Amino acid sequence: MSFHKHHLTLATLVAAGLGANAPALAQSIGTTGAVNPAAQTQPPGGELRTMNVGGNVVFKQRVNTSANGSVQLIFVDKTTLNIGPNSQLVIDEFVYDPKTETGRMVATLSKGVMRFVGGQASHTGGATINTPATTLGVRGGVVTVKHDATNGTRAINHFGTITVKTSAGTEVIRRPGFALNVASNQAPPSSPVRAPKSEIDQNNQQLTSAGSQTGGRTQVPTDTGASKAGVGATNAPVAPTVVSGQQQNTAQAAQANQAPLDLTSPVQQQAQQVTQTGSQQTVQQTLVTPVPVVVLSPRRAYTLDGAVAANGLPPFVNSGLVAVGTVLTGKTVGYGVGGLADGIPNRTSRILSAGISIDGVGAAQTSAIYVATANLYPETATSIPGGGFVATARRSATTGSMGRASGGIQPTVDGLVFDADYSPTSVTYNQADIVNNARITGPGHDAFYYVGNGTNGTEYTYSGTAARVANDPGLGTNRPTTGLGGFMSGLMRTYANATSSGPSFIVNGDLSINLDGDSSRFGAEGRIFRNPNGNTTTLGNSDDFGTATLKIGYQGAGTADRSAYVDYDNFAARDAGVSVTGAVLSTTLKRNGQAVTVAGDNSLFVTSGAVPRGGAFPGVVFCGCEYTRWGFWSSETRRNGTTSIGANEPFVQDLLHMGTWVAGNKPTSVEVPITGSATYTGHVIGSFKTGNAEYLAAGSLSHTVNFGTSTGTVAINNLDGRNYALNSSLVNNANVGGGDRNYISAVGNSTSGATATMHMFGHFMKGASSPVAEMGGQFNVGGTNYIGSGTFAAKK
Repeated sequence: MSFHKHHLTLATLVAAGLGANAPALAQSIGTTGAVNPAAQTQPPGGELRTMNVGGNVVFKQRVNTSANGSVQLIFVDKTTLNIGPNSQLVIDEFVYDPKTETGRMVATLSKGVMRFVGGQASHTGGATINTPATTLGVRGGVVTVKHDATNGTRAINHFGTITVKTSAGTEVIRRPGFALNVASNQAPPSSPVRAPKSEIDQNNQQLTSAGSQTGGRTQVPTDTGASKAGVGATNAPVAPTVVSGQQQNTAQAAQANQAPLDLTSPVQQQAQQVTQTGSQQTVQQTLVTPVPVVVLSPRRAYTLDGAVAANGLPPFVNSGLVAVGTVLTGKTVGYGVGGLADGIPNRTSRILSAGISIDGVGAAQTSAIYVATANLYPETATSIPGGGFVATARRSATTGSMGRASGGIQPTVDGLVFDADYSPTSVTYNQADIVNNARITGPGHDAFYYVGNGTNGTEYTYSGTAARVANDPGLGTNRPTTGLGGFMSGLMRTYANATSSGPSFIVNGDLSINLDGDSSRFGAEGRIFRNPNGNTTTLGNSDDFGTATLKIGYQGAGTADRSAYVDYDNFAARDAGVSVTGAVLSTTLKRNGQAVTVAGDNSLFVTSGAVPRGGAFPGVVFCGCEYTRWGFWSSETRRNGTTSIGANEPFVQDLLHMGTWVAGNKPTSVEVPITGSATYTGHVIGSFKTGNAEYLAAGSLSHTVNFGTSTGTVAINNLDGRNYALNSSLVNNANVGGGDRNYISAVGNSTSGATATMHMFGHFMKGASSPVAEMGGQFNVGGTNYIGSGTFAAKK
């Protein structure tokens, strides 16, 4: 930051015997844009006097308003302070360099109400607002601050990020329209909650001119009057230089001739810049014509619910797909991203609906799962809201009976009703497809399902209505922007017309998840491979499934959203695609490493918190993990192939009905303790195949780790009728887990039931209290005519 080399500090002036003139010599750092009686000001070392429109604002200036007073101060960087009645404020510091557009500002509000609209200084060095109870840091934002001796401080964020600190803690307000309270500097700030509209309206009334007030003008300002006054003109032809409220100069800034407008909105600003030539200064003052206030769309969480069929299915899941069993259907939850999009209020919200059914055990089990996601916003001539769904079902545990369904979900033309915050209050929807921004129905555009294997399937139509209901407590409040890493596992099989269904085989893989709290969407990528356990030929070794990269949800610019991130417990997505053409983004390699063109992809991905599991696994207590998350996934990729005898196979499917995943924030190796021990409890869940039956099962897990010896013991109870005992180690071998002590490896055998061997591998996961508070990973099981694969999660 640079300053003029020709200046005298206040200390120098006092030493020269000029201290009595210091108030007159103070450099202006702004001007008074509007003032309503009675308001008084006191420059440093000066006397208390009445404020006037156009008066200078200087460093260390005090502002006092009466019960009917209000003031607007406009600074040279375009920062604006609106000060309400019965308020006391001091400008502690103001530094700004217009050449680099950098600076900082500090002000103290002793009592009353003020609104800060950040100018250039708040976007660089930031601004600080002190009250007797707290310190607020404002970066590029708009905030209303109130303080009184009885209630302490209240801060309302209108835009940007507000950090609130006391000696007892820190809170950050990131969402527009949210507020918090601070009782005293010895108490932590409260958690942010939405401020009532009535409170915001009341503050606006206090911070603007009343009906009988003119902002200090002898007449009410008009556009015509402003034009005659020369709005936009300046009285200084040279470029401005540095203005600093910490500097004193040898000449007082000259006043501009223009009469300022009465600016009653935070976005209606008056800009003033100071120029110095030699020892003289002139003031360059530009008046900006008032513009309408941009009303930001608020962020909001909401819930919709609608009628379902007797078997619990929503309208878009055809009853022919799920013939038996009851699907536990979750409510439709959504979140509006709020703020601005391309300079206009962002009224888009993203919704998800998910359900699951796991009825019975072993060979008697049936299962199904579905995920629907959509974007909702007011329809325009160039954009129609909507989304789609994916569902998969196993109507019996026999592996040949898997079926799938998919299709569009589109609000009808007049079926989408919004409230004042642009949250939907009612949605009527059907299966229509969107082609060239037009709703299309009929053959090739309706929803589709098939039961069992093969190309035979049925198109169908549906319609449904969902209406607003009360939110569950806490919905939409925990929404970090973060990346998670983890694992995904399951049983896959390959089907081809010429050779029918092949046997199931284990797939394992790595998983990465990117959650975007600002956009309410997320993307995931799974890199899965065919595990040697249970590996048998399907179409011949040359065409067997080898590896795949599954792209889920939003994958960046140019791709479809196909996801919804409502909060840390509720997020879901469908297979990723290009937004314009719908081209598939997932890729597949054959077992021999040869690339395969993927012609179609129907995948789903959902957190366990978004699907009500009911009593599917009695006796199993699932991990109440604080940060680690887990859930379900399903995949169907379609490709061309070649049979083992060399014949062309035009329709090959790699199918995974219902796998599981787990992900969290892995600590570094040095964060893993080298002394002490801990016991982790949680669950294991996965897919199993015995004989011709394939099904899901879950059990309980206990893992005791000795960090000093890098060893441990694992006990798993009642997993598909078996108990297991395993010995674990924290791998510190460069050939396994990258030499990372965070890598957990375990192996052991069943101690009850038929003989089976289990392999486990995973990582510690971070929690609030410890970098090794939780853990998650994969397991594989193999025995005589028996395989299984899934994931585990546990916490201390």
